[in-house]
Amino acid sequence: MLNLECPQCGAVGELDEALANRPIRCPECQAVFDAPSATGSAAALEASGPEFRASTAFARALSVFFRTFFVLVPLAFVVHAPSIALHAAVAAGMIDPVMPFVTSVLSWFLTGILSAVAIYIVFQHLRGARAQVGRALEHGFRRTPVVLGVTFLVGVLLFGVALPGLVLMVGGIGLDGNSFESGSYPEAQSPGLVAFGLLLLFLGMFVVVPRTLCALPVAAVERRGVFGSIARSWELSKGRFWRLVGLMLLAGLVVLGALLPIGIVLAVFVDPVKIDFWSQLIGVPFQAWYTVFLAVLYHDLRVEREGLSAETLASVFE
Repeated sequence: MLNLECPQCGAVGELDEALANRPIRCPECQAVFDAPSATGSAAALEASGPEFRASTAFARALSVFFRTFFVLVPLAFVVHAPSIALHAAVAAGMIDPVMPFVTSVLSWFLTGILSAVAIYIVFQHLRGARAQVGRALEHGFRRTPVVLGVTFLVGVLLFGVALPGLVLMVGGIGLDGNSFESGSYPEAQSPGLVAFGLLLLFLGMFVVVPRTLCALPVAAVERRGVFGSIARSWELSKGRFWRLVGLMLLAGLVVLGALLPIGIVLAVFVDPVKIDFWSQLIGVPFQAWYTVFLAVLYHDLRVEREGLSAETLASVFE
Protein backbone atom coordinates (compact mmCIF):
# COMPACT_ATOMS: atom_id res chain seq x y z
CA MET A 1 0.00 0.00 0.00
CA LEU A 2 1.12 3.57 -0.75
CA ASN A 3 0.79 6.38 1.77
CA LEU A 4 -0.78 9.23 -0.15
CA GLU A 5 -1.69 12.88 0.48
CA CYS A 6 -4.10 14.74 -1.79
CA PRO A 7 -2.29 17.78 -3.25
CA GLN A 8 -5.60 19.65 -3.41
CA CYS A 9 -7.10 19.35 0.09
CA GLY A 10 -4.37 17.58 2.09
CA ALA A 11 -6.45 14.48 2.87
CA VAL A 12 -4.24 11.50 3.78
CA GLY A 13 -4.98 7.87 2.92
CA GLU A 14 -3.64 4.63 1.51
CA LEU A 15 -3.68 3.43 -2.09
CA ASP A 16 -3.12 0.04 -3.67
CA GLU A 17 0.27 -0.07 -5.42
CA ALA A 18 -1.48 -1.39 -8.53
CA LEU A 19 -2.89 2.14 -9.02
CA ALA A 20 0.54 3.84 -8.98
CA ASN A 21 1.14 6.35 -11.80
CA ARG A 22 -2.56 6.35 -12.71
CA PRO A 23 -5.10 9.22 -12.45
CA ILE A 24 -7.13 8.97 -9.25
CA ARG A 25 -9.89 11.04 -7.64
CA CYS A 26 -9.71 12.23 -4.04
CA PRO A 27 -12.77 10.96 -2.10
CA GLU A 28 -12.80 14.12 0.04
CA CYS A 29 -12.55 17.01 -2.46
CA GLN A 30 -13.05 15.11 -5.77
CA ALA A 31 -9.80 16.53 -7.22
CA VAL A 32 -8.14 14.41 -9.94
CA PHE A 33 -4.36 13.90 -9.85
CA ASP A 34 -1.78 11.27 -10.80
CA ALA A 35 -0.90 8.80 -8.06
CA PRO A 36 2.87 8.67 -7.48
CA SER A 37 4.93 5.56 -8.00
CA ALA A 38 5.90 3.37 -5.09
CA THR A 39 9.44 4.78 -5.18
CA GLY A 40 8.45 8.35 -5.90
CA SER A 41 5.59 8.96 -3.45
CA ALA A 42 7.78 10.76 -0.93
CA ALA A 43 9.33 12.96 -3.60
CA ALA A 44 5.91 13.78 -4.98
CA LEU A 45 4.83 15.16 -1.63
CA GLU A 46 7.87 17.44 -1.56
CA ALA A 47 7.32 18.86 -5.03
CA SER A 48 7.53 22.61 -5.36
CA GLY A 49 7.21 25.18 -8.12
CA PRO A 50 8.69 28.61 -8.88
CA GLU A 51 9.44 30.86 -5.93
CA PHE A 52 6.57 33.11 -4.90
CA ARG A 53 7.28 36.74 -5.76
CA ALA A 54 4.98 39.54 -4.69
CA SER A 55 5.65 41.64 -7.78
CA THR A 56 4.92 38.71 -10.11
CA ALA A 57 1.70 37.86 -8.27
CA PHE A 58 0.52 41.46 -8.40
CA ALA A 59 1.31 41.83 -12.11
CA ARG A 60 -0.45 38.54 -12.84
CA ALA A 61 -3.51 39.65 -10.85
CA LEU A 62 -3.73 42.88 -12.89
CA SER A 63 -3.34 40.93 -16.13
CA VAL A 64 -6.04 38.41 -15.19
CA PHE A 65 -8.40 41.17 -14.07
CA PHE A 66 -8.15 43.11 -17.33
CA ARG A 67 -8.39 39.93 -19.44
CA THR A 68 -11.56 38.84 -17.63
CA PHE A 69 -12.94 42.36 -17.18
CA PHE A 70 -15.78 42.10 -19.69
CA VAL A 71 -16.97 38.84 -18.17
CA LEU A 72 -16.31 39.41 -14.49
CA VAL A 73 -17.40 43.03 -14.01
CA PRO A 74 -20.79 42.77 -15.77
CA LEU A 75 -21.41 39.59 -13.80
CA ALA A 76 -20.48 41.47 -10.62
CA PHE A 77 -23.10 44.10 -11.41
CA VAL A 78 -25.69 41.38 -12.01
CA VAL A 79 -24.90 39.77 -8.64
CA HIS A 80 -25.06 43.13 -6.85
CA ALA A 81 -28.19 44.28 -8.71
CA PRO A 82 -30.51 43.95 -5.64
CA SER A 83 -28.20 46.10 -3.50
CA ILE A 84 -27.71 48.67 -6.28
CA ALA A 85 -31.49 48.84 -6.83
CA LEU A 86 -32.06 49.39 -3.10
CA HIS A 87 -29.55 52.25 -2.97
CA ALA A 88 -31.03 53.76 -6.16
CA ALA A 89 -34.54 53.72 -4.70
CA VAL A 90 -33.29 55.48 -1.55
CA ALA A 91 -31.36 58.07 -3.62
CA ALA A 92 -34.44 58.77 -5.76
CA GLY A 93 -36.63 59.24 -2.69
CA MET A 94 -38.87 56.33 -3.66
CA ILE A 95 -38.40 54.68 -0.27
CA ASP A 96 -37.22 55.90 3.10
CA PRO A 97 -33.59 55.21 3.98
CA VAL A 98 -33.35 51.68 5.35
CA MET A 99 -31.37 50.75 8.39
CA PRO A 100 -27.59 50.56 7.74
CA PHE A 101 -27.64 47.05 9.20
CA VAL A 102 -30.00 45.82 6.46
CA THR A 103 -27.97 47.27 3.59
CA SER A 104 -24.71 45.99 5.16
CA VAL A 105 -26.04 42.44 5.50
CA LEU A 106 -27.36 42.47 1.92
CA SER A 107 -24.05 43.76 0.58
CA TRP A 108 -22.13 41.16 2.63
CA PHE A 109 -24.29 38.33 1.30
CA LEU A 110 -23.97 39.43 -2.34
CA THR A 111 -20.22 39.95 -1.97
CA GLY A 112 -19.93 36.35 -0.75
CA ILE A 113 -21.65 35.10 -3.91
CA LEU A 114 -19.48 37.33 -6.09
CA SER A 115 -16.28 36.08 -4.42
CA ALA A 116 -17.06 32.42 -5.12
CA VAL A 117 -18.16 33.20 -8.70
CA ALA A 118 -15.08 35.32 -9.44
CA ILE A 119 -12.66 32.71 -8.07
CA TYR A 120 -14.20 30.09 -10.36
CA ILE A 121 -13.78 32.40 -13.38
CA VAL A 122 -10.18 33.24 -12.46
CA PHE A 123 -9.16 29.59 -12.20
CA GLN A 124 -10.82 28.75 -15.52
CA HIS A 125 -8.84 31.61 -17.08
CA LEU A 126 -5.56 30.44 -15.50
CA ARG A 127 -6.04 26.94 -16.91
CA GLY A 128 -6.75 28.40 -20.38
CA ALA A 129 -10.42 27.43 -20.40
CA ARG A 130 -13.41 29.62 -21.10
CA ALA A 131 -15.60 30.14 -18.04
CA GLN A 132 -19.27 29.35 -18.43
CA VAL A 133 -21.42 31.92 -16.63
CA GLY A 134 -24.01 29.33 -15.64
CA ARG A 135 -21.39 27.05 -14.09
CA ALA A 136 -19.79 30.02 -12.36
CA LEU A 137 -23.08 31.07 -10.76
CA GLU A 138 -23.87 27.47 -9.80
CA HIS A 139 -20.51 27.14 -8.07
CA GLY A 140 -20.90 30.55 -6.45
CA PHE A 141 -24.24 29.72 -4.85
CA ARG A 142 -22.99 26.31 -3.72
CA ARG A 143 -19.93 27.72 -1.93
CA THR A 144 -21.56 30.91 -0.61
CA PRO A 145 -22.41 29.56 2.91
CA VAL A 146 -18.79 28.63 3.62
CA VAL A 147 -17.46 31.84 2.03
CA LEU A 148 -19.81 33.91 4.19
CA GLY A 149 -18.74 31.95 7.26
CA VAL A 150 -15.09 32.64 6.45
CA THR A 151 -15.65 36.38 5.98
CA PHE A 152 -17.62 36.54 9.24
CA LEU A 153 -14.96 34.67 11.23
CA VAL A 154 -12.14 36.77 9.75
CA GLY A 155 -14.14 39.86 10.75
CA VAL A 156 -14.45 38.52 14.30
CA LEU A 157 -10.69 37.88 14.40
CA LEU A 158 -9.96 41.38 13.17
CA PHE A 159 -12.32 42.89 15.71
CA GLY A 160 -10.74 40.80 18.47
CA VAL A 161 -7.19 41.94 17.69
CA ALA A 162 -8.31 45.53 17.11
CA LEU A 163 -10.39 45.80 20.30
CA PRO A 164 -7.51 46.41 22.77
CA GLY A 165 -6.16 49.21 20.60
CA LEU A 166 -9.59 50.77 20.17
CA VAL A 167 -10.22 50.66 23.93
CA LEU A 168 -6.90 52.39 24.64
CA MET A 169 -7.57 55.02 21.98
CA VAL A 170 -11.03 55.78 23.38
CA GLY A 171 -9.57 55.96 26.89
CA GLY A 172 -6.78 58.25 25.73
CA ILE A 173 -9.17 60.59 23.95
CA GLY A 174 -11.54 60.57 26.92
CA LEU A 175 -14.79 60.09 25.00
CA ASP A 176 -18.10 60.02 26.83
CA GLY A 177 -21.75 60.41 25.93
CA ASN A 178 -21.46 64.21 25.73
CA SER A 179 -18.24 64.37 23.74
CA PHE A 180 -19.79 65.50 20.47
CA GLU A 181 -22.62 67.68 21.74
CA SER A 182 -20.62 70.83 21.12
CA GLY A 183 -20.20 69.94 17.45
CA SER A 184 -16.38 69.83 17.66
CA TYR A 185 -13.96 66.94 18.03
CA PRO A 186 -12.70 66.32 21.57
CA GLU A 187 -9.01 66.79 22.29
CA ALA A 188 -6.91 63.81 23.39
CA GLN A 189 -6.51 63.63 27.15
CA SER A 190 -3.53 61.27 26.87
CA PRO A 191 -1.73 61.42 23.47
CA GLY A 192 0.69 58.68 24.54
CA LEU A 193 -2.16 56.27 25.28
CA VAL A 194 -3.81 57.12 21.95
CA ALA A 195 -0.55 56.47 20.09
CA PHE A 196 -0.03 53.15 21.88
CA GLY A 197 -3.61 52.12 21.12
CA LEU A 198 -3.13 53.03 17.45
CA LEU A 199 0.07 50.96 17.39
CA LEU A 200 -1.74 47.93 18.84
CA LEU A 201 -4.53 48.41 16.32
CA PHE A 202 -2.16 48.32 13.35
CA LEU A 203 -0.10 45.45 14.77
CA GLY A 204 -3.23 43.37 15.20
CA MET A 205 -4.34 44.10 11.66
CA PHE A 206 -0.93 43.23 10.23
CA VAL A 207 -0.84 39.93 12.11
CA VAL A 208 -4.29 38.72 11.03
CA VAL A 209 -4.86 40.15 7.53
CA PRO A 210 -1.81 38.66 5.72
CA ARG A 211 -2.43 35.28 7.37
CA THR A 212 -6.05 35.15 6.21
CA LEU A 213 -5.71 36.53 2.68
CA CYS A 214 -6.10 33.07 1.13
CA ALA A 215 -9.05 31.96 3.28
CA LEU A 216 -11.69 32.93 0.68
CA PRO A 217 -10.02 31.12 -2.24
CA VAL A 218 -9.43 28.09 -0.02
CA ALA A 219 -13.12 28.00 0.86
CA ALA A 220 -14.10 28.24 -2.81
CA VAL A 221 -11.50 25.87 -4.27
CA GLU A 222 -10.59 23.27 -1.65
CA ARG A 223 -14.10 22.76 -0.27
CA ARG A 224 -12.95 22.98 3.33
CA GLY A 225 -15.11 24.22 6.17
CA VAL A 226 -14.90 27.67 7.75
CA PHE A 227 -12.22 26.88 10.34
CA GLY A 228 -10.35 24.60 7.94
CA SER A 229 -10.18 27.38 5.32
CA ILE A 230 -8.65 29.86 7.77
CA ALA A 231 -6.20 27.25 9.10
CA ARG A 232 -5.17 26.39 5.54
CA SER A 233 -4.64 30.09 4.70
CA TRP A 234 -2.48 30.43 7.81
CA GLU A 235 -0.43 27.45 6.63
CA LEU A 236 0.06 28.81 3.10
CA SER A 237 1.31 32.15 4.45
CA LYS A 238 4.15 30.57 6.47
CA GLY A 239 7.52 31.89 5.38
CA ARG A 240 5.90 34.51 3.15
CA PHE A 241 4.50 36.87 5.78
CA TRP A 242 6.45 40.01 4.90
CA ARG A 243 6.00 39.50 1.18
CA LEU A 244 2.27 39.24 1.78
CA VAL A 245 2.33 42.41 3.88
CA GLY A 246 4.10 44.27 1.07
CA LEU A 247 1.70 42.86 -1.51
CA MET A 248 -1.27 43.85 0.64
CA LEU A 249 0.05 47.40 1.02
CA LEU A 250 0.74 47.67 -2.72
CA ALA A 251 -2.78 46.54 -3.59
CA GLY A 252 -4.20 48.97 -1.03
CA LEU A 253 -2.22 51.89 -2.46
CA VAL A 254 -3.40 51.11 -5.99
CA VAL A 255 -7.04 51.02 -4.89
CA LEU A 256 -6.58 54.18 -2.79
CA GLY A 257 -4.97 55.96 -5.74
CA ALA A 258 -7.96 55.07 -7.91
CA LEU A 259 -10.67 55.80 -5.35
CA LEU A 260 -9.29 59.04 -3.90
CA PRO A 261 -9.99 61.26 -6.94
CA ILE A 262 -13.36 59.57 -7.39
CA GLY A 263 -14.20 60.29 -3.75
CA ILE A 264 -13.23 63.94 -4.15
CA VAL A 265 -15.47 64.29 -7.23
CA LEU A 266 -18.39 62.67 -5.37
CA ALA A 267 -17.93 64.93 -2.35
CA VAL A 268 -17.83 68.10 -4.48
CA PHE A 269 -20.43 67.45 -7.17
CA VAL A 270 -22.87 64.81 -5.89
CA ASP A 271 -25.85 65.34 -3.62
CA PRO A 272 -25.03 63.80 -0.20
CA VAL A 273 -28.28 61.79 -0.39
CA LYS A 274 -27.01 60.06 -3.54
CA ILE A 275 -23.43 59.41 -2.43
CA ASP A 276 -24.27 55.97 -1.03
CA PHE A 277 -25.72 54.91 -4.39
CA TRP A 278 -22.70 56.09 -6.36
CA SER A 279 -20.31 54.58 -3.83
CA GLN A 280 -22.08 51.23 -4.17
CA LEU A 281 -21.99 51.45 -7.98
CA ILE A 282 -18.31 52.41 -8.18
CA GLY A 283 -17.31 49.86 -5.55
CA VAL A 284 -18.52 46.82 -7.52
CA PRO A 285 -15.57 46.66 -9.99
CA PHE A 286 -13.14 47.12 -7.11
CA GLN A 287 -14.71 44.17 -5.27
CA ALA A 288 -14.20 42.09 -8.43
CA TRP A 289 -10.56 43.23 -8.60
CA TYR A 290 -9.92 42.35 -4.97
CA THR A 291 -11.28 38.83 -5.45
CA VAL A 292 -9.09 38.32 -8.53
CA PHE A 293 -6.13 39.53 -6.49
CA LEU A 294 -6.85 36.98 -3.74
CA ALA A 295 -7.39 34.13 -6.20
CA VAL A 296 -4.10 34.76 -8.04
CA LEU A 297 -2.26 35.13 -4.74
CA TYR A 298 -3.62 31.78 -3.57
CA HIS A 299 -2.79 30.16 -6.93
CA ASP A 300 0.84 31.34 -6.86
CA LEU A 301 1.39 30.25 -3.25
CA ARG A 302 0.11 26.76 -3.99
CA VAL A 303 2.16 26.51 -7.17
CA GLU A 304 5.28 27.42 -5.20
CA ARG A 305 4.63 25.06 -2.29
CA GLU A 306 3.18 22.08 -4.13
CA GLY A 307 4.34 22.42 -7.72
CA LEU A 308 0.78 22.09 -9.03
CA SER A 309 -0.44 23.41 -12.35
CA ALA A 310 -3.52 25.60 -12.81
CA GLU A 311 -5.13 22.64 -14.56
CA THR A 312 -4.67 20.44 -11.49
CA LEU A 313 -5.86 23.15 -9.12
CA ALA A 314 -8.98 23.78 -11.20
CA SER A 315 -9.81 20.08 -11.49
CA VAL A 316 -11.80 20.38 -8.25
CA PHE A 317 -14.49 22.21 -10.23
CA GLU A 318 -15.06 19.24 -12.55
